[in-house]
Amino acid sequence: MDKQQLSGLIKLLGTGFEKTVDTVEKIHHSIADEPLDILEKTPVKPAATVVKTAHHGISGLIYGSVKLGGKVVFGASSAVLDLVDDPPAGSNTASAARAANTATDPELITRTLHPDSGFGSDRAGDSTLERSDMSEPGFGAGRRDEVK
Repeated sequence: MDKQQLSGLIKLLGTGFEKTVDTVEKIHHSIADEPLDILEKTPVKPAATVVKTAHHGISGLIYGSVKLGGKVVFGASSAVLDLVDDPPAGSNTASAARAANTATDPELITRTLHPDSGFGSDRAGDSTLERSDMSEPGFGAGRRDEVK
């Protein structure tokens, strides 16, 4: 994927994120408004109106913050992409793919974090490291193993 395609993908994801948050907000308000609209037709109308106004104000701030956060993340991603130079024509990107695969290899991570390697131990002579079994479904949850 070249830089132009990646830039287009970032913009597409950013727009999709914003539209999804807008849709969720509309659905949220329509669900929350149902009982409040009914209550506004009863003698408790003043209280229901206050609750509805407060709910819309608070949820509007929250959804606005989520959308702003998305704009910041996707905008920063685009800015970083603009700063990155295009690789020379015909360059080999296989080494980058190998580096990415190595960084997520559970065996390599286990070997790196093993106390005998000098990492993963809080004190000298500690010969065990508890870790989740990363090869299991539900990575990071469930069974705990002791590495010796």
